Parts: sequence; structure tokens; C-alpha cells
Amino acid sequence: KDANVERDVPLAKHCTFRVGGNAAIYAQPKTEEMLLCIVRACKSAGVPMFFLGNGSNVLFSDAGFFGCVISTADLCKITLQREGTVFAQSGASLFALCRFAQRHALGGLAFAYGIPGTLGGGVVMNAGAYGGELKDVVEMIVDKTGLLQAFRAEGTMESESRAENIQEFLG
Repeated sequence: KDANVERDVPLAKHCTFRVGGNAAIYAQPKTEEMLLCIVRACKSAGVPMFFLGNGSNVLFSDAGFFGCVISTADLCKITLQREGTVFAQSGASLFALCRFAQRHALGGLAFAYGIPGTLGGGVVMNAGAYGGELKDVVEMIVDKTGLLQAFRAEGTMESESRAENIQEFLG
């Protein structure tokens, strides 16, 4: 089974604040291919989507979400691609990513060590601390359509708001 898909799921069970109504559809893909299938199906049916990491920076409405909440909890693989380059899926925790980089003697992520959440959520909000931001270390992303894109595209980070232009870039 490449995904767990359920209807009418309480969102309070999926966020750290333990509040919120139900999701009309809750999908938890286990592979990148299934993630893309779910996204394409939602888009073609006009179903609103909300991508959820570990729910550490999310408050759901008591009215719930009339659409598909897509959890990245099972998309947490982290691998060393070539010397100095790490591949990490969006559901990987920033803590796990920092520990992986440390074990492989890679620098640049020390600022992210105490940030709760996942890489995907961190990229969307351009998480940062102590003068570092994810935009400084993330080079490529796979967007919602499955295309590989350069993340540090020119003009992506010109806004004073860390996350404003990134969310525009990600679509």
C-alpha cells in the first residue's frame, strides 16, 4: 500500500496544539510517486490541499478543512548524494537533518538544530535562527508538480518577510 487515505479525520490528533475539526480527506503517502498522484488527483478534481509536516506550527480551525490534508510524515528519507550534498524528503525533521549533517561532518545547518518541524514546513516558511535561514542551505526543491527547481532563484529572497516570496515561488 503506497498511501493511507481516510475520510473525516480529526485534525487535533495531527498538530501539537491538539485543536481543530476534521479533514474531509486525510492522505499520508509513503512514496514520492504516490504524493504526486494524490496532488494530481486533487488538482484535477478541484479539491483544496493542505500539506502537513509534524504539525508543530499549525492551528486548525474547529470547522476543520474541507479538502485534502496531505501528511508528509512517511516521506522522511535523508541520504548523502555526493560529497557535501544531502538529499532529504519534505517530511524529514529538521532535528534529524541536523544530526545527519553532523554525522557526515557537513556544516551550515547549526542554526536549525533547535527548530521544531520538518524540512518541508521549514522551506515554506524559510525557517531560521541565529542568523541562518534554510534559503542559505537549500539548493533544489521538487515542486508540487514533481519538477526539480533551483530554490535560490534570483529574486526569491528580496522581500523583508522571510516567507512571503518563498510561498509565491512554491505556488
